[in-house]
Amino acid sequence: MTKTDSLAIITIRVLIAVVVLFGVGVCFPFSPDSVLISGQTQNRNESATGAHTSSDDVVASRANNQRTGFFTAKGVHDLNGIVWKTPKLFSLEKKQPLDDSSPIDFDEYFFGEYGASPPIYAQAITYFSLYAGHGYLVALDAGTGRQIWSLKRERGHISDPSISGNLVYVGIGSRTIVGVNAKTGQEQWRFSAPSTAKPVKGLRLKLFSGVYAPSPVVANQLVVFGTLEGDIYAVDQATKALKWNFQADGSIGRIAVAKGVAYFGTSSGSAYSVDLTSGQERWKINAQVRWPVVADGSLYFSDKGSIYAVDAATGQTKWKAKARGKIGTGFALAYDTIYFGGLDDSIYALDANNGQEKWRFKTLDSCDAPVIADGIVYAGGSEHLFAIDAHSGAQIWVLTEKKVTMSSPAVTDGVLYMLADEGYVYAIR
Repeated sequence: MTKTDSLAIITIRVLIAVVVLFGVGVCFPFSPDSVLISGQTQNRNESATGAHTSSDDVVASRANNQRTGFFTAKGVHDLNGIVWKTPKLFSLEKKQPLDDSSPIDFDEYFFGEYGASPPIYAQAITYFSLYAGHGYLVALDAGTGRQIWSLKRERGHISDPSISGNLVYVGIGSRTIVGVNAKTGQEQWRFSAPSTAKPVKGLRLKLFSGVYAPSPVVANQLVVFGTLEGDIYAVDQATKALKWNFQADGSIGRIAVAKGVAYFGTSSGSAYSVDLTSGQERWKINAQVRWPVVADGSLYFSDKGSIYAVDAATGQTKWKAKARGKIGTGFALAYDTIYFGGLDDSIYALDANNGQEKWRFKTLDSCDAPVIADGIVYAGGSEHLFAIDAHSGAQIWVLTEKKVTMSSPAVTDGVLYMLADEGYVYAIR
């Protein structure tokens, strides 16, 4: 290959990256005029069914702030069918599975490959964020599917939402977090990290920095988020004052939190443990962390096609297991078991104590990250939503929706809420 050919290829790749980043009909083909997101506030149905969770249960992007994918709610054991389905709200290209070659889940986390976050639920409202050329945060009445309010960011992402109290926290800029009223969508809280002289490392991330938004985690009365420049910020939830700032060696991936400690990986191939009270490093190891989850004294993550369990207090490796097939989704953790989706057509269950495979459930296509509630694993994918016995791996039921690609659901008291790439939101009982 000549030098000219190499330069041509690089130029083409840069142009493709710019097109992808700004949503010009490639990854997210949609017409803004066809998106039924108006930003107008409507009355909501207060009688919608809710989840029975404790008052200190924090919702952060997935089921809780540890990101274990486990919901403390009644599941759907006997499928009755669709309770409601919204009109078409948006249009996204069918999701493609990820490989495990990236140091952390930047493709999913930064570049928005899935287009929309999994839905989360609180106080009779279902929330999700969406990137389709512009960023949206949407609130739907959980009883009817009617849109209550929405927030829009022009030509940029809005992050996965986190809910604490009556505020929904999202990133709306590369270094800015806002908290909006959960019922009205009106902004009530804002923090912008000071500008930094540190450059973003890597052409791909530099191209993306203008539209990026970090996902906040709320824990210990702090709003915690990371940046592309490698900073972690912890902001007092009540006063909006900066408590501490920690500098890591690369762009920050997803943050998992448990027992007053934050765990995360960086684009430079490091994994950190940072104390939430002091902002001091507890330990640092060499690991290309993807999809961290933490529970029962262990931190679990994927690194180059293997699954690791390390001691959450020390960072020492407890065990390492080669994944049977490449890992295609984030992890869920419950019942001393790690659940995840493969790249192609299976859901896996591994023993959290030693990494040994417990069971494998064959699906029809790749699936979103599984979630667990009431002894059931739920996994959405192309034209199917599976309910699988969490202990045996036996199928309990399957919902089939032709020409629909289903997300991981949020689970409340016997109701599932999920998004479809084709632009619909469903409630299933």
